[in-house]
Amino acid sequence: MKQTVANTLRILSCQMVEQAESGHPGLPLGFADAITALLYEISYDPSDPNWVNRDRIIFSAGHGCALWYSVLYGLGLRTKDDLEKFRTLHSNTPGHLEKSPGIEVTTGPLGMGFAYAVGLALGERLMHARSNAIDHHTFIICSDGDLMEGVSYEAASLAGQYNLSKIIALWDHNSITIDGPTNISRNEDMKQRFISQNWEVVEVDGHNIELIQAAISKAKTNATKPTLIACKTTIGKHSVLENTSKVHGAPLGKENMEKLKLALNWDETNCMQPFHAEFTKIKIQASEKSIEWKKQYRNEDFKKALKLEKTNELRTLLQNDFATRKHSENILEHMLQTNDNLIIASADLSTSCGTNPKSGKKISAQDFSGNLLPCGVRENAMVAITAGISMHSQLQAIASTFLVFSDYARPAIRLAALMNVPMVLIATHDSICLGEDGPTHQPIEHLDSLRCMPNLFVARPADGFETLHCYEKIIENILNINEDEDNLQHSILFNEHARASILVLTRETLPSIHNDFISENNLTFFSENEKNGYIISTGSQAHLGLELAENLNKTFISMPYMKKKEMNCDTPINIIEASSGICWNYLFNQAKIFNIKRFGESGKQKDLLEHFGFTVENLTNWIKQN
Repeated sequence: MKQTVANTLRILSCQMVEQAESGHPGLPLGFADAITALLYEISYDPSDPNWVNRDRIIFSAGHGCALWYSVLYGLGLRTKDDLEKFRTLHSNTPGHLEKSPGIEVTTGPLGMGFAYAVGLALGERLMHARSNAIDHHTFIICSDGDLMEGVSYEAASLAGQYNLSKIIALWDHNSITIDGPTNISRNEDMKQRFISQNWEVVEVDGHNIELIQAAISKAKTNATKPTLIACKTTIGKHSVLENTSKVHGAPLGKENMEKLKLALNWDETNCMQPFHAEFTKIKIQASEKSIEWKKQYRNEDFKKALKLEKTNELRTLLQNDFATRKHSENILEHMLQTNDNLIIASADLSTSCGTNPKSGKKISAQDFSGNLLPCGVRENAMVAITAGISMHSQLQAIASTFLVFSDYARPAIRLAALMNVPMVLIATHDSICLGEDGPTHQPIEHLDSLRCMPNLFVARPADGFETLHCYEKIIENILNINEDEDNLQHSILFNEHARASILVLTRETLPSIHNDFISENNLTFFSENEKNGYIISTGSQAHLGLELAENLNKTFISMPYMKKKEMNCDTPINIIEASSGICWNYLFNQAKIFNIKRFGESGKQKDLLEHFGFTVENLTNWIKQN
């Protein structure tokens, strides 16, 4: 009966690709036996796909989504109509997996699902240290391509470092990619690579369902290491194109579909009824644990909550002239006192980024009760992993690095924005003002590059009180999610309500422009005559903009996050920012912008500001001319 399930999954998947006239039949044909074996080992309640203690199944090889949609059809989480609308506009079966009931993580960019899965698995261990109610496995479906991507190496290394034994990765080891055999571009011993990263590695025949199931069952008992099960498979198994790259990403064609059915001895009349009957058994078996769990832990609340209390002590700290990274550090220190669910991660820059609070406790393989997560020099994996942690029940993780190194993490940031999940990144050393480290470390285009990403909240505060305001805004966005809008949110540019957030902070000390807690209404400093014009600036240029506005009798607006404002169209607008500044034209097309149009240089902060024209004297002349 298990083979009937596997073969029916093959046919359903290939029929979807035929109907859509595009897609990837190779993986479903090659991996159907392994996915069938997995179904008999999972703890999962299809009637409650958001059950907090479910096994997480992350299909990192998102191009093979037709196979997982076919599984979800068997589990009752997709309909036959959904399968027939594969790859059509607004369907429940898009061309790569997108987060929705039954799909934990949006996948497609190879390696990213693997890294997010490590985050979910780490989240499970962190939650288990806080509540015995959480105790489940994380399964990863990965391909040769996933393991070629560098982010999978970063994430696998961290999974081994933290002994994440609840991870079981099933590798579709077919040795084929689009361009041909994998040996044309890769020759390392993958088994030894994972062993060197503290993984258990098991090799099995990827088409023997019983052997694969036995390997999964044994891996579930491993209490010391994550497990990689290398399923040696044949891409396009049973089709006339098997074991060739041609079967990877194109429909088989009508004639070859008929040949496939003959090879599998499959017909709808004799196979669909047993398929559904067997899935009924699978669903009952998979949901057994949830029934008892819900009885035992029915009074437990796993809803995410975050507290940020405005105390007099915090007010006093924020009044100081500090770098905004230091203000952020004080706020995080304050939050750790009341938020056991807060996890702070760093890519080897915790002291520089202000993400090493004194009251924090480092997480280790021996103790997951801490709240400081060392990630090493692995920005891409760090952001994916912290986003994965934040997708697990109560936990909220914050990643940190220099703004210029957000380039390394961009794929993970983009995926978080696409999913509208609560990814938070602290990005410090935000401009040429970091000084002597020079243009390799001085971000120019990064701020606007991130602002241009849909559904990403980017904030650049000017002082302590604005930093606190931005934290409040981030927390509000995280907690006030409207699930009905999830599929609409990822299309919005400059979305101030996005759950994925980046907090851009300075290395250098800044004078405070506020003297008390603020709201959004406190970001505008009105002149006596608003018709004289506006000056807008952010972050380390805000105090400069305020001084200029006072001298020139203009209205000053500190704009830590981009927001369209109602202004007099006939009134001049001058914008000052030490970045490329191109996004401002989108909001204020009549504005004049003083920005930086080239890479930075190595030198003292004062010398750099004079060199690039960020002085009161130079900017006064520029405003008068514009």
